[in-house]
Amino acid sequence: MDAKVLAEFRKRVIEDAGYRKKFCDDPVTALKDVGIDVPQGTTIPKLNQKELDDRISNLRTQFGAKIGTLYTADFSKKISAGQLDLVNKAFNFGAAFGGIGPVAARASVAGTVQW
Repeated sequence: MDAKVLAEFRKRVIEDAGYRKKFCDDPVTALKDVGIDVPQGTTIPKLNQKELDDRISNLRTQFGAKIGTLYTADFSKKISAGQLDLVNKAFNFGAAFGGIGPVAARASVAGTVQW
């Protein structure tokens, strides 16, 4: 997975409430919108909007004015291990995506989207 594509995904989820809603309502289309390849036939259940909004709010609180650091391809080199853990928790959707078969999707900011 291209790090720049993942950076764009993080930025859109954090900054664009409309995109975040779309990602919760229709994850496959939202991922494709930012250039993340989703294998044909993959279905991903809807996400809980409030839970994702809470995760993003927590990130905003933790990073403050430095939230833009997360929008770079090499962000993990610019933040502490503890901050990286917070980001990974915020963007780990494994449980919401079911964790089985082709729905075993985990969008991870650590560098990959796994199917």
